[in-house]
Amino acid sequence: MAIIDSRLVFSDKQNATANGVSTNTIDLGSDRNIGVGTPLYAVVQLVSNASSAITVALESSKTENGTYDTLGSIVIPAGAKAGNAYSFGVPNQNNRYLRLKYGAVCQVTSYLSLAQPASHTAYPAT
Repeated sequence: MAIIDSRLVFSDKQNATANGVSTNTIDLGSDRNIGVGTPLYAVVQLVSNASSAITVALESSKTENGTYDTLGSIVIPAGAKAGNAYSFGVPNQNNRYLRLKYGAVCQVTSYLSLAQPASHTAYPAT
């Protein structure tokens, strides 16, 4: 089990609703430097089996309560098992605030990571 900084967690065993957003919004800071050239990944781990396909979108905004734009998304297939983890790259160019939006009812833990664990299934952001 990895040690994850609580400030980098979007959802911790969250019971997400269709079109619901992550419990936490991550503030990258006004003078952020997330490491150009160092890949940053959004990791989504299923806490329960996926009964239907789940679209997970990474969203970004200039203000915490502002309008969020989609930076990329992945689709977790129906039938995916609890414990499976999926990751996708976070673009270097984004706004200050990040959150995830879930496209189906699901229970997930999700976070940002500099490491792409070998056990994750990596998908390109669409």
